[in-house]
Amino acid sequence: AVEAQGTLRYRVTVTNVTDYRSGAESRPVWLGRQDLIELTLGDRGRLLVRPSGTEPKLKIYADLVSRLDDDVETTRNNALGEAERLARAAADWLSL
Repeated sequence: AVEAQGTLRYRVTVTNVTDYRSGAESRPVWLGRQDLIELTLGDRGRLLVRPSGTEPKLKIYADLVSRLDDDVETTRNNALGEAERLARAAADWLSL
């Protein structure tokens, strides 16, 4: 489990790490060599971390799985909030 320190705390289990800078020959052609790290979060989703192509910074994308409640808008807002908290915790953990 990873726990980001600072004002935001978020516990998450990373089940796999894929570095797309290597191993392209064993992946489908559309998943070739990229400056991209994928952190798999079990059945909860994944985090993708890559450098910006135009600025000196890293970009963090949270791709999460959420249970759909009766109210789609509430489910969407809750999922967006969780993705935001996870991305901020990852940035803290990476000291960005």
